Amino acid sequence: MSDAQVPTSRRVARETILRVLYMMEVGRPMVDDALLETIAAHKLDEAAADFVQSVVRDVLANKLELDATITRHASGYKARELTVVDRNIIRMAITEVRSDISDASQATVVVEAMELARKYSAEEATKFIHGVLGSVFGHKRVAEPGSDADERSASVEGQNSNE
Repeated sequence: MSDAQVPTSRRVARETILRVLYMMEVGRPMVDDALLETIAAHKLDEAAADFVQSVVRDVLANKLELDATITRHASGYKARELTVVDRNIIRMAITEVRSDISDASQATVVVEAMELARKYSAEEATKFIHGVLGSVFGHKRVAEPGSDADERSASVEGQNSNE
């Protein structure tokens, strides 16, 4: 077997980001220690490790601004009232979309945030996170790829581009 690393998916990288942010908020370790430990444990390739470090550091550097944004868009909730997981999923999605860290589309980032919520949070959190991110990014709904809503929005966009 080769020593070459298998490329790490963005989904695994995003899960790693969530774990580091959770550790930082709950366990309060040093950021460098948390990053090194988690990246090593998940055997991330260099590109994924760089992505994880960039998003984590950006979230931590802009936490107050991110939380103010969440509070403005969270329908009566303050960011500090959300669960640690939900708050950090929203923080990382906003960070990824608003920065040049990633080339993923806004819709992809929102869908990935919803997948993280499905896996790591309560069932109702998925819709809540979707609603907050939709409000932050200025649209009502980001359809999941392959859904009926996705097909409808694609056909509407096609109609609008012909006008």
